[in-house]
Amino acid sequence: MPKVILITGTSTGLGVQIAVHAAQAGHIFYATMRNLAKRGTLDAALAGAEPRVTDAALCLKARLDSGS
Repeated sequence: MPKVILITGTSTGLGVQIAVHAAQAGHIFYATMRNLAKRGTLDAALAGAEPRVTDAALCLKARLDSGS
């Protein structure tokens, strides 16, 4: 059964590696970072992992932009 995991600091280093490991293990995870401009590092690392990713930061931004 997949676990649900919150991973912070996923724009570099250990956070990226934990996200890749979680994806490869089939877990559902929420990846967060302070600077979304650095998201490319995470996206590149996850490219071959076929993860189940929920992008909470972008979901929240979309909600705020829509006024919900």
